[in-house]
Amino acid sequence: MTAQARVLTVVVLAVAAGVLGGRAEARDHGGIRLSIGGPVYPAPVVAVPAVERQFVPGHYESRTETVLVEPAHYERVYVAPIYETRYDRWRRPYTVCVRNGYYNDVYVPARYGNRVVSVWVPGYWQEVPVAAPPVCYPAPVYWPRPFWDVGFSFRF
Repeated sequence: MTAQARVLTVVVLAVAAGVLGGRAEARDHGGIRLSIGGPVYPAPVVAVPAVERQFVPGHYESRTETVLVEPAHYERVYVAPIYETRYDRWRRPYTVCVRNGYYNDVYVPARYGNRVVSVWVPGYWQEVPVAAPPVCYPAPVYWPRPFWDVGFSFRF
């Protein structure tokens, strides 16, 4: 049985009993209560401060920007050969190449710098608070409330 069918059954029973919307009197020994829509809760009030709109005209502003001066790259560097002077058994000097020369690629990271530029800022409206009592508006919040409520009461 769906929820709508249950509600309809309770309404039919309440109408059949003749107590829908009625009040129990001293001679009654029981009753059925059905309320659809539930209680109404007041919405909270939100205080909004009083403001005044002012126009700020367009103007130039100085801003600092970080700019790329030199991108990252590799530099080819030549490493010179290494020579040693050695001596033979008769103590005569001679030169020997210990390591040949070669090229090596060295990574150079990017280099950045700062520069100051003038930028046009267009005019805009700005809200400025004023010394006045706040304006109160109800908040756009709807409090949840039950759809329907069924109760039974019996007295002996």
